[in-house]
Amino acid sequence: MPILKTECKEKSIRLVGAKLPIWMHEYLTLYALAKTTTKTRVIQYVLENWIRGEKEKEDDQKLIEEVTKRVNDQRKVQKVSSSFEKYKASIKQELLARGIKDSYVNIIVLDMKDGKSKKT
Repeated sequence: MPILKTECKEKSIRLVGAKLPIWMHEYLTLYALAKTTTKTRVIQYVLENWIRGEKEKEDDQKLIEEVTKRVNDQRKVQKVSSSFEKYKASIKQELLARGIKDSYVNIIVLDMKDGKSKKT
């Protein structure tokens, strides 16, 4: 357990780290000071507007389908040697660790394909 871990007391909030170019950080800091606001509020405002625009083009279901396709394509490309069930479990663990909602993870895992060609 980390000794110096910082925890957010609000359960509905997550800390998202982002690397920014120095010029962007400097302007963001200057803007926040000049406008008597916080960098967090500025970034939230920008992201809320961006998300609103993106959701009009691609809803959550479309993004879930894209992630599922990536997972299926990656299994074909990597020719993963582990069993399909182990692969599904590792994908599920990775998605959960990245903060994807349980319900979305379950849909993705259920829609995963084994990748074995079945001859009829």
